[in-house]
Amino acid sequence: MCTVLFFFMTFSLFAQSTQVKASAVIIFADGDSFDVIHEGESTSYDIAGGDAVEGVELYTGDILNTYGGTFLELQLTPSENIVKISENTSFTVESTDASGGGSFSINYGRVRAKVTKLFGLEKFRITGPSMVAGVRGTDFGFDSIISKDSPGNLVSRVYCFKGTVSVENTAEGNGKGEVSEPALIHQGEMAVETSVQQKGVQTPSLKVLPILPEIKNFWKINDFQGSVIKEETTEVLPKEKISVVSSIRKDNFGHAAVWTGTAGLLLEAAGAVLYFSSDLFPQVITFDTGSFANAFFISGGIMFGGSLLSLIGYLTSPGGSSGN
Repeated sequence: MCTVLFFFMTFSLFAQSTQVKASAVIIFADGDSFDVIHEGESTSYDIAGGDAVEGVELYTGDILNTYGGTFLELQLTPSENIVKISENTSFTVESTDASGGGSFSINYGRVRAKVTKLFGLEKFRITGPSMVAGVRGTDFGFDSIISKDSPGNLVSRVYCFKGTVSVENTAEGNGKGEVSEPALIHQGEMAVETSVQQKGVQTPSLKVLPILPEIKNFWKINDFQGSVIKEETTEVLPKEKISVVSSIRKDNFGHAAVWTGTAGLLLEAAGAVLYFSSDLFPQVITFDTGSFANAFFISGGIMFGGSLLSLIGYLTSPGGSSGN
């Protein structure tokens, strides 16, 4: 029975530890509607119709599609990194890590991300049809939209509001897999895909320009609005409170040492009385008191041990109302 119980508990703990955790959660929604495609099944959410969507979770591999007038904000768990999804956008969660980094893709539309500083080799990457942007901590945006100047042409651009973004062109170029050299863009800059002609061959390249006023205005109007879900943290006490807490703790140790020591002394004394009572009062005590005396001796010893530990705690604790 114990063996069966052990394996059942082990299996339960294993199942809990291997549960799929959400990669992101919706913390803000505005507009009309959007779809989430999870494992091939599409679920529609009607914001205008009253669907409660804040708190909806997204998982690795999920595709998020927004429609006209709909804006969403995702917080990547368990971090405080946020991605804002614009209207008419198709966005995919490729993978995430414990620091809030990961890989994402934009098939069409506009997104903006606020990413806190990442550590180690972890990186936050967004890939579009012809460009990929990677950051270690910054505020940046990625567009993959139809050009107003050239209807029918898809234009990709990455722009940086804060920090630094590494951008690469992923187009095949001349068919030999050649791509442009990575470009680093800084605050106020954007990288736009272009091509250069080398020896009669068009090779993909990136052009760094100032951010267009249209982009700044768009994100000024549609700035972040959601409330970040904070992780529970341990309260850091100011020095004054730490001093008071230490004093209380030291005094408690002192009181415990006195009271447990006194109780131990009384128990030992009671044990001694019982041990010799049959000899002192043979006519009154007609039964063996040894076992009772031993019980009192043991209890008294335990209390003395507790008193000793409390005394050690008193001597090693900082502060105290007496002398500190």
